[in-house]
Amino acid sequence: MLLDRESIDLVLVPAGLAMMFGYHLFLLYRILRFPHTTVIGYENHNKRAWVERMLQTTPEESGIALQVISSSIVASSNLASLSIALSSLIGTWIGSSSKVLMTEVVYGDTSQTTSSVKYVSLLICFLAAFTCFIQSARYLVHASFMMSTLDSDIPVSYVQTAVIRGSNFWSMGLRAIYYTNKGLEKRTMNPRPTSTGSSIHDNPMYTPVACIS
Repeated sequence: MLLDRESIDLVLVPAGLAMMFGYHLFLLYRILRFPHTTVIGYENHNKRAWVERMLQTTPEESGIALQVISSSIVASSNLASLSIALSSLIGTWIGSSSKVLMTEVVYGDTSQTTSSVKYVSLLICFLAAFTCFIQSARYLVHASFMMSTLDSDIPVSYVQTAVIRGSNFWSMGLRAIYYTNKGLEKRTMNPRPTSTGSSIHDNPMYTPVACIS
């Protein structure tokens, strides 16, 4: 039996989101148990070696490390600003959405309750991305302070932890925006691309993990 327009969101959208959520749970398990079989774990290993090497350089050469961290801080700050700006835009959109426009553009359920749930979900994803990018900038700034303190007794592991945490929060922020992108897809288009798009996007995301393993 075919689903009607009002109930298609209740089946296809949760199915697509469940696929993405299941993939990220699997990725988290691999990162915690087998970090060197994932791209994130492989990059963290390289970052540890990079920090250790940069802390052994001369004061003149340490500027390279500080420049790299500074570029990452700027990128995190820009994406954090973008996330909070889009959050404000969604808040404005909630208060000024036209029922006629929603009916013409959105294929699925356009009731007030369903629309509110979708808007709040998008808002939560953008705010989560904003929080992750802010935390990323915070840890990278801390790493920059420690790395600029040459000939000190700061353990190398402290700097490595700060850099890796900043990188991990960066990845979490990007994945939150990825979730938001899928949410916009299901919000403004036919919900069917949410389920099919999730399987299409998750396959190439898994490929680097499989290649490393």
